[in-house]
Amino acid sequence: MVNLLLASLLFSACVAVAQAKVSVDLMAEDDVRANAAVEQTRGSETLVDDAGIGEAIFAGGSFWVMEALFAERPGITHIEVGWVQNSHQHRRRQVVRVTYDAQQISYGDLLTLYWAAVDALDNEGQYCDRGDEFSPALYVQTPLQQRWAQQSRATHALALQRKLAVRILPLDNFMRAETRHQHYYRQHPWLYGNYRRQCGYPAGEKLAVPERTSVPFATTALSVWQ
Repeated sequence: MVNLLLASLLFSACVAVAQAKVSVDLMAEDDVRANAAVEQTRGSETLVDDAGIGEAIFAGGSFWVMEALFAERPGITHIEVGWVQNSHQHRRRQVVRVTYDAQQISYGDLLTLYWAAVDALDNEGQYCDRGDEFSPALYVQTPLQQRWAQQSRATHALALQRKLAVRILPLDNFMRAETRHQHYYRQHPWLYGNYRRQCGYPAGEKLAVPERTSVPFATTALSVWQ
C-alpha cells in the first residue's frame, strides 16, 4: 500500500514537471513564431498609425466578457468580437479587436486592464469556459507591440512569482463574429450579467484605468484592483 502511494506521488510529480516543461517550450515556441511573423512589419516600429489610432487583439475567455471589459472607455473608438485561428492545426480562439486613440488610452493601459481581468495561470480556458477556444493569448502585429506584450507578461509573472499561461502569438486572420455576438453585454444586459457572475468572471467593466505612468511598459499592479 505504501509502495503504491509512493508510486502515485512520484507519477504525479513527473506529470507536473512534464506539464511545466511543455508550458515553457510553448512560450519559447511562441516567441520564435511571433518574432518571425512581426519581422515582416519591421518598417512599422510603432503601435499606432499617423493619426494616433492603434489596434490590439486580446483572447481572454468569452469574447462577450472581453468586449465589456474594453467597451465604452474614453479613447476606445471601435470594438468588435470574433475569432482568430492561426492555422488549420490550431483551434480558433474567441478574441476582441480593440481600436483606440493613443492620445486618450495607451496599449499599456489596455494590457493593464487585460491582466487585471484574466486568470493568467489557466491555459485550458477561463473560469467556467473550458477548452482551447477560451484559452488566453495576446495577438501582436508589430515588433514594438510584441515587446510591450512580452515585457508586460514578464512583469506580471514577476509580481505573481509564477509562470504564466498567456501565450503571445502573431496575428493571422481575424474572423468577425455574427451580429448577434456583437455588443452582447448591451443587447442582453440581464442575460450577460447573470452569465458572467455564474461563470466566475470578475466584473472587468468596473475596473478603472489608472493615471498614466512614466514607465514605458505599464502593467500589473492593477491585477489586485477590486
